[in-house]
Amino acid sequence: MLWLVYTILACQGGPLTRLLSSNVWTPVARLTYGWYLVHPMWISQNFGSLQKPLAYTDYTIATYYTMNAVASLGFSVCLFFFVEKPAMKVKALAQKKIIARCAGRRRAPARGSE
Repeated sequence: MLWLVYTILACQGGPLTRLLSSNVWTPVARLTYGWYLVHPMWISQNFGSLQKPLAYTDYTIATYYTMNAVASLGFSVCLFFFVEKPAMKVKALAQKKIIARCAGRRRAPARGSE
């Protein structure tokens, strides 16, 4: 693992560096980060609303594990499409307008310099 990190940071990874730094990983990274944020809240809500303690069997644990993982991933996807992606678009529009406004001010000649 140390060798992998070293070769990538030293730009000696070649195709591995290109693979790991490709844009394919951006949506995956955003979804997993959202999943990381949503998952503890989902679990605490799910287990906090139980009326009686769980019977710990392999089936129960596997069912709750799968249900919690799938539900929190689904909620993370919804948050990405309904909150994060629109917020990124608004941010890009605002940045574009601010940059255009600042560029327009730089081009205008100063008063009295003519």
